[in-house]
Amino acid sequence: MAKVYIGTKVLLGNPEEKDGQEGYKVTYPNPGGTPYVSWCPKEIFKDCYRELTGYEEDMLSDVYKNNSLGHTPDERFL
Repeated sequence: MAKVYIGTKVLLGNPEEKDGQEGYKVTYPNPGGTPYVSWCPKEIFKDCYRELTGYEEDMLSDVYKNNSLGHTPDERFL
């Protein structure tokens, strides 16, 4: 039986057109591996994601500094 889940993720979104449709190239981090890249239509992207605030960016940076992951948030996407 299927279960219901809710998740939160941090990703990079770059506007990109595909097959004549507006959307976003979406890059998800993959610690220790190659980032996962996909594409999402603009309407769905705008409904599902929002840009981080400055406070959230600072908080995320603090998490990475304090948990010994050995990299910064942006490095997860390289």
